[in-house]
Amino acid sequence: LGDPNVHSNKNLPLVLSGGSFKHGQYLDFGKRFNQPIASLYLNMMREMNLPIKTFADISKPLEGLS
Repeated sequence: LGDPNVHSNKNLPLVLSGGSFKHGQYLDFGKRFNQPIASLYLNMMREMNLPIKTFADISKPLEGLS
């Protein structure tokens, strides 16, 4: 998002903290895996024990967070 004329939601750097996620690691879900951010949101909602099976069009959370 460094160029204000070109907004893109691809390859966003994010920091996730709290909960029972594994901490102290660097995970790259970037170009090679191209995971949508909805996958991360699904992880977060399940971490909060919400009875969510899908979010947006995603049914599989990211692997390696917990």
